[in-house]
Amino acid sequence: MTKKILVRNGYVLSMSGLEANDGFRDVLIAGGLIAAIAPSISSDDATVIDAEGCIVMPGLVDAHRHYWYTPIRAGGMDHTLKDIGKGIWSKVGRNLTPEDIYAATRAGIVEALNMGVTTVLDYCHALNSPAHADRAIDAHLELPARALYAYGPGMAQKVTEITGGTPVTDWSYAKVIQDRLKDSARISLALALQGPVTSGRKNFEYNLDTARKMGVPISAHIAVNAGGPKNQEIGLLHEWGLLGPDMSLVHCVGSSEEDFAKMYEAKVQVSVTPLCEWFIGMGMPPMTLMHRAGLKPAIGADSIIASSGDLFEEARAGLLAARCVAQLEVIASGPALSRPEELEMTTMEGVETITSRGAAAVLMPDTIGTLEIGKKADVIAVSNRGFTPESNIEAGALLMGSAAAVDVKTVIVDGLVVKDRGRLVGIDTESIQRDLVDARKRMKSYLNL
Repeated sequence: MTKKILVRNGYVLSMSGLEANDGFRDVLIAGGLIAAIAPSISSDDATVIDAEGCIVMPGLVDAHRHYWYTPIRAGGMDHTLKDIGKGIWSKVGRNLTPEDIYAATRAGIVEALNMGVTTVLDYCHALNSPAHADRAIDAHLELPARALYAYGPGMAQKVTEITGGTPVTDWSYAKVIQDRLKDSARISLALALQGPVTSGRKNFEYNLDTARKMGVPISAHIAVNAGGPKNQEIGLLHEWGLLGPDMSLVHCVGSSEEDFAKMYEAKVQVSVTPLCEWFIGMGMPPMTLMHRAGLKPAIGADSIIASSGDLFEEARAGLLAARCVAQLEVIASGPALSRPEELEMTTMEGVETITSRGAAAVLMPDTIGTLEIGKKADVIAVSNRGFTPESNIEAGALLMGSAAAVDVKTVIVDGLVVKDRGRLVGIDTESIQRDLVDARKRMKSYLNL
């Protein structure tokens, strides 16, 4: 690791709420941390990165993604969630080998880094054996990215649960993985739980109690479909007294205003995966209801079987979802929109969904998600395409209006430069790509078993 890095000549959008950290600033990195942010910093012993023409901002945080899907990109674009359960889960997921998950995780991490995503909640619900977990962790530890690794049960259990069974989860190897990660500065553990309806009260309470005794966060898919019978998951968790601030719940498309009020009261973290939710017919991403309840939803890409993985695109879609619902309400009442607040969410709030809010959703608000002295040095520089911002509002508008993953020129994780001048550095991308191609062939073949 270079001892010092100086990022110069960019427009800093720190997302910290501290005016002194924003504008045309230099950012000094030392020992893997943000050491200084100022209009001009002199440091002769630092490696200098020229960020001219770029917005310098926190590394993007994906609040919910499944790396194991990576080799079957676009495999669910015309499928409903029910179709995915019958095909990808029942066939691909159940036949996944440890080497498949290793290749998929490595490729997913590198793809995310290239897109400026420095932290991911990797919700891994395809751990069919201890060897699967070991190879997934091998991939995480080998590559310079940050993650909250959400350890889930094997796919056989998931399939059994969605068809009415409620097997008890064996978390013993999760404790082995927790011990393996105890000295990692970048990878921490969570438990990936099934919802309370599929698990049943006894099993869900056991799973939750296990996580809390281990001292790790909980992530769960909740109310994944709108329509159909009234969703009861949040109501049940509230009734059982189980909601808490160590939970990061995703989707919630079938949740109600009352549900979101209960989540807000319990300080639960929430995230939405707009493109996947739309593409596979789960329902309208519930950004508006979350926002009105006082929650601060984060954004994730979920799975590239039905999304691009580009978090700028996802944040834009989430912002559009919030505004779409709000606009339709106003229009249905008669008048045309006439006030900015009728748009529901601002563009800066859109940027927050993949930075500061993302950090909160992965339970790391004190270490990542903003550029502040003493925080982890996860920093990206994004081309402004020649439109130099003159204010934070303009910088946020440029990002939400037009930024894409291809605009990410520099990526720094934990004080290590992993992308410079538009190219990944220090990563064996050729071998990762070869393994990805081989894994894709194998995983597609499982569909015919």
